[in-house]
Amino acid sequence: MDTFGDPGFHYHVAMSQYWGIFTMRLVDSSTLPFNYTDSANWFDLYFKDLEKTLSDHEGNSHVDLTKLKAAIQNFMQASLPLINSNNVTDSSQLFLTERQFLGKGLPERPYYKHVIQGPGLYLGYDSQSFPGIVEAIRIKNWDLANSQLTEATERVQAAATWLKQSK
Repeated sequence: MDTFGDPGFHYHVAMSQYWGIFTMRLVDSSTLPFNYTDSANWFDLYFKDLEKTLSDHEGNSHVDLTKLKAAIQNFMQASLPLINSNNVTDSSQLFLTERQFLGKGLPERPYYKHVIQGPGLYLGYDSQSFPGIVEAIRIKNWDLANSQLTEATERVQAAATWLKQSK
C-alpha cells in the first residue's frame, strides 16, 4: 500500500475519519437514516430490468411477474409514511427491515441470501438485481425461475408488512 495503493496512507486516514463521523452520527441519531422509499424506487427499476430479461429470453409465457410487481408496490406504499422520521415509533424495528429480504439462498450458492441483490454468477464482483430469478431465466429453467420468483415476492411482501408494523 505504501508504494502503489495509497502512498502516505492519505486515503486510509480520510476513510477512517469518514466512517468515524458516520458512526457518531448514527449513534447520536434518535431515528435511523434509512430511506425505504428510495429503495422501493430502485426495486421498481430492478423490476423493469427483470421484465426485459424475461422478454429477451422468451420467458413471458413461462413466468408471471404480476405478484412481484404488486409486492413492490405494497413496499412502496408502506415506505411512504416513513419519509418523515417522526412517524416511526420503534426505530429498532425499522433497522431490522433489511433482514426481511433474506431468503433461503441462491441456487448453487446458498450463502448469498439476499433476494433483491447479490453478486452475479458470471459478473465477477458486479451485482445482479433479483439474482436468483435472473440466473434461472438466463438458463431457461422455468421451474427454478418461478420458485425464485415466489421467494422474492414473499420476502418483498414480508418487508412491506414489517415496515407497516414500524409505524
